[in-house]
Amino acid sequence: MKNKTTCGVITPFTVLAVGMCLSVSQPVAAQDNAQANAALEEVIVVARRREESLMETPVSITAYSAEDLDARQITRSDQLAESTPNLVYRGVTGNTSMNSSIIYIRGIGQGDFAPSVQPGVGLYVDGAYVAGSVGSVSEIYDIESIEVLRGPQGTLFGRNTIGGAILINTKKPNDVLSGNFEVQVGERSHMQASGTVNIPLTDNLFGKVSVLARTADGWIDTPNIDGDDDFGSDETKAIRGSLRWQSDSVTLDLSADYVKRESDGFPAILTLIAEDMGQAATWNQVVAPALGLGLWTNELYVPPPGSYTNYSELFRPLEGEVKSFGLTAQWDISSNLTFKSITSYREVEDFGAQDWDLSAPRVMEHSDFIDSENFSQELQLFGTAMDDRLNWLVGAYYFSEDTVNLNGVIFSAFSLMSGSIVDNSSSALFGQFTYDVTDKFSVTVGGRYTDEKLDSIVNDEHQYITQLFDPNCTGECTALPPSAAASPYPWSRRRGTPDGWVTLPLPPEEGSFRIQPVNVFESDHSDFEPYFNFSYQWNDDLMTYLSYSEGFKGGGFTQRIPPGRTVEDFGPEQAKVYELGGKWTGLGGRVRLSGAIFRTDYTDLQVNVSRELGGTLENASDAEIDGLELEAVIAVSENFQLSAGLGYLDAEYKNVDPFVSFSPDNELPSVQEWQYNASAMYDFALAEGTLTARLDYSYSDEFYINAQNNALTPSFDVFNGSLVYRPTSEKWELALQARNLFDEYYLYGVYSNLESDARLHSTPAPPRQVILRFKYLW
Repeated sequence: MKNKTTCGVITPFTVLAVGMCLSVSQPVAAQDNAQANAALEEVIVVARRREESLMETPVSITAYSAEDLDARQITRSDQLAESTPNLVYRGVTGNTSMNSSIIYIRGIGQGDFAPSVQPGVGLYVDGAYVAGSVGSVSEIYDIESIEVLRGPQGTLFGRNTIGGAILINTKKPNDVLSGNFEVQVGERSHMQASGTVNIPLTDNLFGKVSVLARTADGWIDTPNIDGDDDFGSDETKAIRGSLRWQSDSVTLDLSADYVKRESDGFPAILTLIAEDMGQAATWNQVVAPALGLGLWTNELYVPPPGSYTNYSELFRPLEGEVKSFGLTAQWDISSNLTFKSITSYREVEDFGAQDWDLSAPRVMEHSDFIDSENFSQELQLFGTAMDDRLNWLVGAYYFSEDTVNLNGVIFSAFSLMSGSIVDNSSSALFGQFTYDVTDKFSVTVGGRYTDEKLDSIVNDEHQYITQLFDPNCTGECTALPPSAAASPYPWSRRRGTPDGWVTLPLPPEEGSFRIQPVNVFESDHSDFEPYFNFSYQWNDDLMTYLSYSEGFKGGGFTQRIPPGRTVEDFGPEQAKVYELGGKWTGLGGRVRLSGAIFRTDYTDLQVNVSRELGGTLENASDAEIDGLELEAVIAVSENFQLSAGLGYLDAEYKNVDPFVSFSPDNELPSVQEWQYNASAMYDFALAEGTLTARLDYSYSDEFYINAQNNALTPSFDVFNGSLVYRPTSEKWELALQARNLFDEYYLYGVYSNLESDARLHSTPAPPRQVILRFKYLW
């Protein structure tokens, strides 16, 4: 792998170097003309809560415009990782949801989707925080821009941005009657229709409606399930409505957003059965011989390498809904003083189940239900002073979240349910000040004080045995009392009972019995996060900066606990980051180059470790992470553009608890040593229009999913390509697009819980998909 990596790292930037040579080797007259026509457009970002040029902002940022997202075929937020250095953004491989994700930036994030565990990367839509892992996969439609900010962003964006933040900014209504309509058809019965209508209602009031509907078959074959129910199918509906009222000094933006996703099953395959461990040993040595059932073995149920086959006999559909509402008000009090309010309310409901053994024997099943709602309010006051040499911002923030989470698990001889009710809240005061000491040298100082509180009732009345195995039962052998059928939780209402299982009454009825007491958990934590940045503008083209930042990720508790153990909590993580970076614009604006090197002192890592009675999250170690990012864009000519990105991480554990279940020499979870990407785009001038050809390449290094390093996701390369025809009228366009152009077989992730579940399973990425797209603008 290392030989391939070295060559691969050199290749994208070698191509860019050749492009630069080509761009400067033209005759002088031709070069002057090319510079006038081919200069890259200025990119505006809001990483520091104000509009600034990307190349003058002293922060490590990857920015995408609406045109970039469209050209790169980015339709879901998790696809950003293909072209963003040091970003890992993928579905939760061990989960029962198509609507949740794991996000890491610079090796810091969180691999558990439970609401009792906080994320390490903040996701924001129009400035409002998107809480939790479930519901964190966003549809990319009618989007103005996306910014990926690397390093702790605690001062301006708050807790749980210890790794970084992702800012998604939607397009706002305006005073022009306009719209667009798009249809797509493609392989695996892919069909999508989307559209936007923007209507000026009065001189000051504008409205917009954007809709999207998509269906597609899955890519995981299920030969043991009747019908066309391949896992990984997609049925998505989304609608966003927005209003903008605008006067000379006041702007009000009101929005409502709804997304619903459904799938026939999670796209996973069985990779390994540890036949003499955990549930495999119980099934093979006890249950199967006693009941005359088949064994659970690698030979029978693990498909060959490169397969897209799942041998489950159980149809377990997934569904999730997200509703969000936002109100942003901005009042320009004077030319140098502005007040801004950001209000957000969000509801997430997600239900899914999975045959956890991914095969015909009924060894394990798993279900998850999450019902969450959150509210946030942020107030900002910002402006300039001292003849515009001082840019300043102060603010206050409040957030609250209430979540119900139920986990149902069926093992080979019994079934149980657990869950929790989580109340999570935080409040903060923050400020940041940038002073131009000279025309070239600027100093930024900031800080944020946060107070957070986490309350939870764990297991409440929810952890108890609900089913026992009865070999004489066939069909649906249920015994649910009316009180259970009327339960607000969907486990008892929506989950079918497979052959051989008798459903016992839920407490307080007789039949089920509690295996875990009620646990009440309370946690309070406060923290101050400072920020310092020193930037120097050497000339109009070159800026360098040095920064120091701190961030923290909130603590929590282990929700999934085995019998005999009480709830165990863990404290916050802390990160201190030292960063040196620079940005250069050259060749008359035709080249943009940005880079950063950094060191992260990462303390009190929340690590999933194995103890005598099962796994638990603990503050089990520290770590040190060194790395770099390098990005470049070159306009070789007016119609030829190249770009590339590189990310590198060197991470190691420090001060590891000697009693944990992993070695200090192990790799940190979800840390890829190398990531790099390259793109080439060329516009061919035709008699009646333009044909744009584009090729995108990305490489992702291997990584482990857990601290034990027993589940390795191999490295992979992937190409995407497209041809887009635009007639001279520019009213419509026709595109032929291909994702995974060369049909590479690779894995998004590998999930492992060998000690108890005795198996590995993987999520293969979709095979090549070719799509024909038609878009009309008016």
